[in-house]
Formats: sequence, C-alpha cells, structure tokens
Amino acid sequence: MEIGVHIDEDGEFYWAGWGRHRLFASKILGLDEIAVQVHQRHCGWQELRDEIRAVDNIEELSERAKKNLDHPDLQDILPG
Repeated sequence: MEIGVHIDEDGEFYWAGWGRHRLFASKILGLDEIAVQVHQRHCGWQELRDEIRAVDNIEELSERAKKNLDHPDLQDILPG
C-alpha cells in the first residue's frame, strides 16, 4: 500500500497511517525522498493550488504562492 499523507494549510505533510512498512523501510534506508499518495489537503492549501493552476505565468501569483513554488505537491501544476 502506498504511503498516505495529509497536507495542512502551510504545506506540511502528516502521515495518514497507511503504508507503515514502506515508511519504516524508507527511514531505515535513509531515503531523502519517497513517493506518497495525498489523501487530504487542507482547504487553505487547496486554494493555493487552485491559484497556481489558474495563472498563465508566475508573476501573477501572490507572494504566498511564490514562496511555495518548490513544494513537491505543486510541481504537477506549475505554469509553463
């Protein structure tokens, strides 16, 4: 089972309780990055995703959005 996470309003990841063995194995192996499945996003974080998805260029974004552009949960929606 995939490692499940929730994302809070500030973009912090919290383990959702799924994928315990994979999570522990990744910690033992000292992996810096792992694939996860997002189960829930805080509505404030989702609003940030919606803002990013709606613009054509990065200059149109709010300061909060610009500060979070390197967040892993936003990489799939960045403007081209």
